[in-house]
Amino acid sequence: MSAHKKAVVDIRSQDVKIPDLERFRKVVSSNAPEKGTDPQELIMFSVRSRPYRYQGLEELKKELDTIPEGATYLYYTISFGLDVRISLYLDPDQPARVVIEGDEDWVEGMENVMKTQFGKGGSRYLLHSKGGFIILYGSVLAIALIALTITSIVKGESDPVLTAVIIVVAGIMGIYISMIRMKDIHPANTVSFGRRRPWWLESLLNLAFVILGIVCTILAAELIGLIL
Repeated sequence: MSAHKKAVVDIRSQDVKIPDLERFRKVVSSNAPEKGTDPQELIMFSVRSRPYRYQGLEELKKELDTIPEGATYLYYTISFGLDVRISLYLDPDQPARVVIEGDEDWVEGMENVMKTQFGKGGSRYLLHSKGGFIILYGSVLAIALIALTITSIVKGESDPVLTAVIIVVAGIMGIYISMIRMKDIHPANTVSFGRRRPWWLESLLNLAFVILGIVCTILAAELIGLIL
């Protein structure tokens, strides 16, 4: 028997649903270290700071209707005895990973299997770096400048007061999105036990929110100018 080994597989960003967890369990069970071994399962996650714990995927599936959306920090482990296990870790702020422990030969084989099962994943967690908020803040200001440029072209003149108002409003919106909503816009990993909008749709909705806010500000400023 080869030595005991522990390995970590970085699967980057993932959008995990029940079918993905079922596939994970099926692959692990079909590659059990010993044929006929009954695996033990444990699933833990949190929703709005409330912890959930289940002794297996089947137990979780029975209560899907009672679990609200927004699950985070998912931990799903399948063990074969005390020292042989494979665990899936999903953190909204960090790359996802699979931790494999057991006999060296089995661990090395499962490493290759996990790399093919989950693919390369995305790199959305990069927006959670120290410079991530700058990207979002700059995006809001860029949208504001584009809106101002279009407005000035349509009017045929530049309004310094309107420009100042829009920049201030865009700055406030930029701070709000950068500091408050950064993790909601591009989380490293998402978990969905029901129907959930994909992350790219959430991004478009947030972009529409920014554009609508700036356009409304421009229209309000123009309306006030006409009244005065």
